[in-house]
Amino acid sequence: MWRSLRAFWTFPRYLRNQRLLAEQQRAITGFRSRLVRHTYGGFELCVQLSDPVAEAWYDRDWIECPEIAFLGKHKLRSGCRVFDIGAHQCVVALMLARIVGPSGFVLAVEANPHNARAGEKNREINNTRQLKILHAAIAARVGRLIMSELLNSAVDEGTSGLGRIEVPALSIDDLTRVYGAPDVLYVDVEGRKRNVEDAA
Repeated sequence: MWRSLRAFWTFPRYLRNQRLLAEQQRAITGFRSRLVRHTYGGFELCVQLSDPVAEAWYDRDWIECPEIAFLGKHKLRSGCRVFDIGAHQCVVALMLARIVGPSGFVLAVEANPHNARAGEKNREINNTRQLKILHAAIAARVGRLIMSELLNSAVDEGTSGLGRIEVPALSIDDLTRVYGAPDVLYVDVEGRKRNVEDAA
């Protein structure tokens, strides 16, 4: 009985989330991709705007990011190894790559396939060889995770109506075995969506 009541109350939210997902798809499909050049925290970069979220976030100059300034006072410097977890379209990863320089290495990990592809394009445009982009999610152990299809996707059991993308899951230890131990671990992730209220 409780299960059927819960389904009754959550169904309208499910429909709302389906509409949100359809609106997002229309926005991406109808978006006219373009290149912009801005200064992001002191670094001039060329960025491809490939969707409305990217346009809102990246079509402007940024002041210095306080977290990057903080890391610069510690281990973030030329030649170091950085893991950027939850890299979105790799603008911050490109900034980190400028700091570590050609002798350093930045691994950008992004779960959303659209964002990972946009990040790869941004890496190519800026000719940043010390940056590698990996389409994956971070978890406690290797496996697969189900993510929502939102551009700012999060782990989702697939019941919210926000789509269902299966993504390879790796742990920080897995990455360390392949790419070496990072000097800096930069994390910007959305977490796990347990209900549709959080997901919307």
